[in-house]
Amino acid sequence: MEKTIDKIVEAVMTYVSMYGIKIIGSIIIFIIGKWVAKSLTKLVKRLLVKAKVDNILITFVGNLTYAALLIFVLLAQREH
Repeated sequence: MEKTIDKIVEAVMTYVSMYGIKIIGSIIIFIIGKWVAKSLTKLVKRLLVKAKVDNILITFVGNLTYAALLIFVLLAQREH
């Protein structure tokens, strides 16, 4: 019984050491990427407001920009 528990603990430690850094790196990439996507979306919306674009179009382009940037972040995270 003790040997089985030792084998399980060893297997868990092996997987944590192999994948733990990758998971933490992916989470960091996602958090930073989401923050950058929000910042760039706000910038695009401010530029559209200054250009006196219709509010519906500002919302649409803002959401489209955020979605496209978030897809890019998810793909970059997946590659990590």
